Amino acid sequence: MFELKDPIVTNVLHSLNQHGESAIFGGYIRDILLNINPKDIDIATTLSTEQVISIYPMANIRETISGYTIVSFTIKGRAFEIVPNSEDFLKKASDADLNINSLTYDGNHLIDATDSLKDFKKKIISSVKNNFEELVATSPFIWLKPFRLSSTTGFIIDKELLDTLEKTKSTLNLINKSIKTQEGYKILNSKYPLLSLEFLSKIGLICPFEIKFDPKSIILPNSQNNYHLQLIVFAYATSTHTINDFLTLYEFPESIKNNFYTLMSLLSGETSTTNFRLLNQKLLLERLLQKK
Repeated sequence: MFELKDPIVTNVLHSLNQHGESAIFGGYIRDILLNINPKDIDIATTLSTEQVISIYPMANIRETISGYTIVSFTIKGRAFEIVPNSEDFLKKASDADLNINSLTYDGNHLIDATDSLKDFKKKIISSVKNNFEELVATSPFIWLKPFRLSSTTGFIIDKELLDTLEKTKSTLNLINKSIKTQEGYKILNSKYPLLSLEFLSKIGLICPFEIKFDPKSIILPNSQNNYHLQLIVFAYATSTHTINDFLTLYEFPESIKNNFYTLMSLLSGETSTTNFRLLNQKLLLERLLQKK
């Protein structure tokens, strides 16, 4: 049975439900079911924008590209996004980008309008009613989501969705560079990063590779500030060509690319340096990688 354990989220949903019908939808429910720490809470409500603002006067209002009004606010680190004037919660489910994102919770019941729980049991990522191609045509950034979710959940992208991703991979050209890079960082920081790389390889966006060891078994200090160190471990776990393709695909900053290529050259003995920081990083990587 699904249960909200965060009192802050429970209180917000309860407050909205006192004035009209409201339901949590999307990634928050997915993450709770998978025991992943959720970041954002999306709530659809029958209340008007003005009614939501009257309850949460500190909120901000914005319009999405698709024309929805979003009322957003943060309470003790929880980021809420409220979609007012939502009369049909079942439509919210059918409009979801992926089936594991289509569950809704109204405060009493978990509503599974698209048989999403089957995907959780099978550990697969599929589209809702095969509408993914239509969605990426209007919101190109959604194209990247299955790869990131496979890396965070460990779920397999089902064949039909993967075929659609291959068919629509030119969508990448329409996605903002900063969005691509942020998605790349999320994959690097995820629990199953090589799984997403495998699917990217299957549709021809990065070169094929064999997994030599689990890169997550190597613990790096301050890895979020030293992404090039993570990338080198990934290169040794797969191949340099694979990670080069990954860097290009997700348009990582030149500084990270340069640090990666420099350290790879140092580790292979192709170049030398007197830079103290690079020498220390080289020694650290040699010590960690020799155990593999």
